[in-house]
Amino acid sequence: MLESQLNERDSLQDAANDLIAVGAAIREAAQRAYPATEWTLVPGSHGGQHDCGPPFMFLTGSIYELPEYDASPPASEVDRNAIVTAAADAARAHHPDRVDVTPGRSVKVVLPREHGEVDFTIGTPVAPYPAFMSVSGATGCHHAAPGPGPWDTPATPTPTP
Repeated sequence: MLESQLNERDSLQDAANDLIAVGAAIREAAQRAYPATEWTLVPGSHGGQHDCGPPFMFLTGSIYELPEYDASPPASEVDRNAIVTAAADAARAHHPDRVDVTPGRSVKVVLPREHGEVDFTIGTPVAPYPAFMSVSGATGCHHAAPGPGPWDTPATPTPTP
């Protein structure tokens, strides 16, 4: 039953491309709201295709996980609120099923058709780690269509603003 429902979903490539577009739009919106933002690829985070997670590990589909990018956040609460607002607005432009906003802290985006979730977070410092902003996410479980997908192209070390 679940396997047949999985067969009716969009391809993993379609879901991954939507996820990538929303993640990029959020990074670009943060960059516009706070021009001092310098996004970097988190070491060891290259994105890619993975097996479906619990409780669906037995399915033959896969998920796509975004490469994770982070940056130093602004110290000002006003700037953090502006970034979160810009990130939420950028996400809404992609017509998600849901956008959950915690002012000055985070945006969680749920894409339609199990295309996944994107998380934008401004984290507080916890010794020895400094405060951070990050964009991460993963698709729901899908079957890959024939042909290449975004996992065939390595993530760039620094996304263009």
